[in-house]
Amino acid sequence: MIARSAVISALVDKYGFDALDERLEKAADSACAETEASLKNGAEESAYPVISLAAARAYYLLSLDNLKTDECVTSFKAGDVSITLSPQAALENAQSEYEKMRLLALGYLKDDEFVFRRVKI
Repeated sequence: MIARSAVISALVDKYGFDALDERLEKAADSACAETEASLKNGAEESAYPVISLAAARAYYLLSLDNLKTDECVTSFKAGDVSITLSPQAALENAQSEYEKMRLLALGYLKDDEFVFRRVKI
C-alpha cells in the first residue's frame, strides 16, 4: 500500500501546497488508489518513482478541482516581477507533470495499453 503521508509530503515539497490544506488527504487517497491499481505485481510501492507518480496524480486532481471551483491563483506580484497563469494553463502544467512522472515510473507499471491497427495486405 502506498503511504498517503509520503504522497502528501511530496505534494508539499515538490508542488508547494500548504500542509494544512484539507483537500490534500482526499486527493492523495485517490491518487494512491489509482497508482496502486496500475502497479505491476511485486512492484515496490515505496520507491521514489511510485511516490512521485502518485503525488503528480494528486497534483493533477487538485488542479482539476481548482479549475472547477475557480480557486486557482491566476496572478502573483512580488516587487517588480509579475506572473500570470490561467487556470487552464495550470491544469495543462499538472497534466504534463503527471505524464513526466508516468514515464519515470514506467518500469513499475503494468503494460495495460493496447494498440489496434489495420494491416494492409
